[in-house]
Amino acid sequence: MQKNLYAYTATSHPYPEFVSINEDGGNVTITVRGAAQPGPHSGNDCGPYASVALPADQLDAMATALRIAANNIKIMGPQPHRRDITDGAGRRDITQKPV
Repeated sequence: MQKNLYAYTATSHPYPEFVSINEDGGNVTITVRGAAQPGPHSGNDCGPYASVALPADQLDAMATALRIAANNIKIMGPQPHRRDITDGAGRRDITQKPV
């Protein structure tokens, strides 16, 4: 049975971007979707998406990279090239593109 381990959905668009990490029978899959692109159908169509199954060694490598990134943000604080934005739960949104 599939179990959701993590999910994030932006609240900025009718079809917003999201990240979902799921485990099913020992396999972990990460699914991401971009927000709908501007255009005539942007309010009726979702953006591009992809799902990637990660082998255990790559899952460990990604977890390590995320821990390092999170620690760097805590130590160095907001970076001047990023907007300091939080989502509705008060978590920092580190997905912002440089401004």
